[in-house]
Amino acid sequence: MEQQDRTELHRRPLAPCDSPAAHQPARRGVTGTKARLVLCCGTSLMADGLRALLAQPADFAVVGDATGDRVVRTVEEYSPEAVLILAPALTIENTCELAALSAATKVVLIARPENVRRAMEAVRVGVRAVVAPDTTAEALLQTLRTVVTGDAFVLPAEAQASLDLGERLRESDGTLRLAALLTQREKEILLYLARGSSNAEIAAKLSVSTATVRSHVHHLLGKLDLGTRTQAVAVAYESGLLSRVEREFEDRR
Repeated sequence: MEQQDRTELHRRPLAPCDSPAAHQPARRGVTGTKARLVLCCGTSLMADGLRALLAQPADFAVVGDATGDRVVRTVEEYSPEAVLILAPALTIENTCELAALSAATKVVLIARPENVRRAMEAVRVGVRAVVAPDTTAEALLQTLRTVVTGDAFVLPAEAQASLDLGERLRESDGTLRLAALLTQREKEILLYLARGSSNAEIAAKLSVSTATVRSHVHHLLGKLDLGTRTQAVAVAYESGLLSRVEREFEDRR
């Protein structure tokens, strides 16, 4: 019965999608030393602007662009390290397309979610970064570098602030059971994951090896019956587990 309760709490289906990309492993490739990117914009003007921006640094190469309804096929064709999407070509509402793209590559979405809960919905289907439209060019480039080269994810400042403050959600018996599954170290790592820290950054903060961090993340995901670190953060936020863990650590200080 307890296992069933856990399943009902956090095993909501990700957006159903019939696209083959949702079931295929990502193929990776580089152009020289540059990370390959595909753009998804609603207009040619916006795509040209992003191309011009991304032509300046030496670490990116735009290999293709497409509108929202063709971007999955374009990603399948070019196998980029990441796809950069500018809303409204696709938005947080397009969960099916975002899930399919996230199965094939890393997704960076430029959009302004109404609140942190909406940002977490994008993260839950696999989006690696949600960037506000008014972000600076340098901040966007840094986000792309973080996503392409590491395993962290990035949220808008407003969403990150809400996570840091531990938005109070109503706790249930399921929340308490999930919290009881994790060791103190796993809870600590969950907090760092929610702040977008990579394995290397967590290892440095905890004075342990990256292999140790990977092991903790692996066990954490297994206990929560989830497949990715982004899903773990989204589930921890939605269930109230994240705010409970934050309070536990605040009380220990």
